[in-house]
Amino acid sequence: MKKRIVMFLAAAMAAVCAWADTWTDPDTGYRWTYRIRGNTAEIYGDHYLPCISPRPTSTVTVPSMLGGKAVTSIGEYAFYLCADLTSVTIGSGVTSIGQFAFCYCSGLTDVTMPESVTYIGNSAFSGCSSLTSVTIPDNVTNIGNCAFEGCSRLTSVTIPDGVTSIGCAIFSGCSGLTSVTIPDGVTSILD
Repeated sequence: MKKRIVMFLAAAMAAVCAWADTWTDPDTGYRWTYRIRGNTAEIYGDHYLPCISPRPTSTVTVPSMLGGKAVTSIGEYAFYLCADLTSVTIGSGVTSIGQFAFCYCSGLTDVTMPESVTYIGNSAFSGCSSLTSVTIPDNVTNIGNCAFEGCSRLTSVTIPDGVTSIGCAIFSGCSGLTSVTIPDGVTSILD
């Protein structure tokens, strides 16, 4: 009996802490999946189901508000396998880009990240083979493992001074990369 009560309370707390919903953009027809976490919103996907449907075929601007809350996070798998996505603009309130967020967006050539981003997760842009340049915002402090793995057309990257931690293999398979600038403040590079 105690076990059931604990399970019920855990489920109730999860429901209070985060709830999922969808919103359809009247201009584009895209349906966005998001969850509310406290006073903020997070778009997210689920492995083979990205946060947006139908899968985008060109450019996307991430909404700044969903469910009446500011979008502050691009969650894991948000645009996973959106191979026809070519350009994305991320709103100014977003602070984190989760793991696998843009993984295997092979047509992605351009990403505009706001200065508010402080974290880029594991494999966030892995497999974005058309990506030629990346401007990492100055406020980023952590770049996760394999963040840009397999971005074979990426030629140069400047890592801003605020970064203190760089994950392992962040540029593995970036065969076109000729220049990487790493700041003196980096205290941890995983191998």
